[in-house]
Amino acid sequence: LWQVSDGAFIYEATEFHSNSSIDMAPAGDVFAVGGSPGVVRLGQRSDGSLLNTLDEDGWDIDSVDFSPDGASLITGKYGGRITIWNVAAGAQDRFYDHFGTGAFIRSAAFSPDGAYFAFAMGDEGDLAVARVQGPDECQLAAALSLACKPAKNMVIAKLSAMKIGQTVTVNASCGGSKSVTANDRGKAKAKFKNVEVPGCEVTVTQCA
Repeated sequence: LWQVSDGAFIYEATEFHSNSSIDMAPAGDVFAVGGSPGVVRLGQRSDGSLLNTLDEDGWDIDSVDFSPDGASLITGKYGGRITIWNVAAGAQDRFYDHFGTGAFIRSAAFSPDGAYFAFAMGDEGDLAVARVQGPDECQLAAALSLACKPAKNMVIAKLSAMKIGQTVTVNASCGGSKSVTANDRGKAKAKFKNVEVPGCEVTVTQCA
C-alpha cells in the first residue's frame, strides 16, 4: 500500500498473492483483491490483514469493483461469469454467465448510482452495459447497436452479450416488434424492412 499524496510506502500485505485485480471500498476501510484460482480476498486497509475469502472456484478473477455504497462487490472472470457479492455476508447475491462461446470478462464496474454495471469481454473487447437485476428478474440483452440503411429502408438491430439461447423482444418505433434468440456466441439480429429510417428508435423491453 502506498500513500497517494507523497508516494510513501505504507506496508506490504503478505496475505495476498496470485493477484490480477484490486479495488478499494468507497469508505476506504476495506479492499478487495481478485486472483487465482477463482478467489477474491477482502483485506483491512488499516493493517493489511485478511478479513474474508470469497471462493468462486475455476477461472481467475480478472476484475473486482465495489458498489458506491460498499455493500456489494462485482467480479468478472475468464470463464465468462459476472458475480455480484454481498460483502457483509461474504456470499454470492446473483450472477450472470454464458455470454457466448469463449467469452471471458476483462473488466466489470458499477455505475455511480449502483443501478447498472458495465463490462468488457472477449478477444475483441466488446463493451456492454446491463442493469443490476433483482433475483426474480430475467436477464436482458446487455448490448445493442444499430445499422441503419436509408437507401434500403432498413434498420438492423444487433444484440450481443446475451445468454446463449435467450429470447428477447426488440421493438422499433418505425417497424413493430420482433422476437430473436441468441446463438451460441451470445448474439442475435432483428431486421426491420420497409421502414422510415430517420428518427427510428429501437429498444429491448422483454426477455424470457
